[in-house]
Amino acid sequence: MKKQLIFIMVVFAFLVGCPKEAPTAEESLRLGLKAQIDGNTQEAIRHYKDAVRQSSDLATAHFDLAILLQDSDSDPAEVYYHFRTFLDLQPASQRATIALERMRRAEEDLENLISVRTRSTNAVAILRRQLDELTQTLQEKEKNLTETQGIVNTLTQRNEQLEKDVERLDKRIQLLLDMPVATKEKEEEKQP
Repeated sequence: MKKQLIFIMVVFAFLVGCPKEAPTAEESLRLGLKAQIDGNTQEAIRHYKDAVRQSSDLATAHFDLAILLQDSDSDPAEVYYHFRTFLDLQPASQRATIALERMRRAEEDLENLISVRTRSTNAVAILRRQLDELTQTLQEKEKNLTETQGIVNTLTQRNEQLEKDVERLDKRIQLLLDMPVATKEKEEEKQP
């Protein structure tokens, strides 16, 4: 029974395959270069990042990663970091001029990004202030509307009372008009 179980496990491992070890930094660098040549930018970026994560002294990986990141409009701070690391590792490289020029571009992109964020922050502050002012105005208008509604209610009640008073007076006038003349004189005499 044990032999059968071991046999099944061996066959299963053979069919499924043994787990592969993670590629080394140099293998990741090669895989990144191959992906870059094949035009698969995101895969190349992933492999280059893996390479520099495993070995931060791979100048070529930093340079190629920075180029790909910058060309794909990635975070300019990350682009700058990888060019700076490349120059720290190989300051006399033939690609140093390219790295310096691209670093300047990354700095400009970063400054523009900061400027946009600053303008956005200022715009948000202005919009918040305007919203606060509009909210205050709305609250004042609601208060005025409530006060006006109270006045309208009071006037409506007074109007209803006046209509009742007018109705009573109309009835009295009608009674006076309907009375015989002698009765009217007696009524007039009774009133002071």
